[in-house]
Amino acid sequence: MLKIPRRGVCTAWLAGLQPGHELRIGLQKGFITLPADSTTPVICIGPGTGVAPMRAVIQERVHAGIASNTLYFGCRSTSKDHHYGEEWAELAKEGKLTYRAAFSRDGPEGSARTYVQDLMREDAARVWELVGVQGAWVYISGSANKMPAAVRAAIAHAIQTHGGRTEEEAKEYVAKMEREGRLVEECWS
Repeated sequence: MLKIPRRGVCTAWLAGLQPGHELRIGLQKGFITLPADSTTPVICIGPGTGVAPMRAVIQERVHAGIASNTLYFGCRSTSKDHHYGEEWAELAKEGKLTYRAAFSRDGPEGSARTYVQDLMREDAARVWELVGVQGAWVYISGSANKMPAAVRAAIAHAIQTHGGRTEEEAKEYVAKMEREGRLVEECWS
């Protein structure tokens, strides 16, 4: 268990309601849309609770019989907060998901921490193949702190090192992906 258990902001608020309290809700269309062409690969990056919307994307695609799904998940410890770990392992075993997980606190004391963006840099050739050659859509979900910028930098690194672009061209490529709706960020602080 974590030293201090994490609770979702909304979940904790809802749990504090008493019987008889009135709750008004509304539904809004989300930011995430899937590619019209179901053969288009997707790369989902969802560290921590950011994996929840990524789970919905992956489940919908798997249900439709689409296997070109990649998930980069990150958390502190495989034994403490590996959300849906067994589900991801099963989908990977079935060939329906390429799954990469970074457990930032599982290494030896004093060792460098590994985050999702580090795995993406390790996989730069594959990231370029998916994004640059196959036209993958990328979804980033989670904390709005440093992670989204670091993930964008990892994608730009792949474009530069394996796509033969300059640093500026790689950054512009990422920006163009966002303008085209191929890179979607649903992050919160």
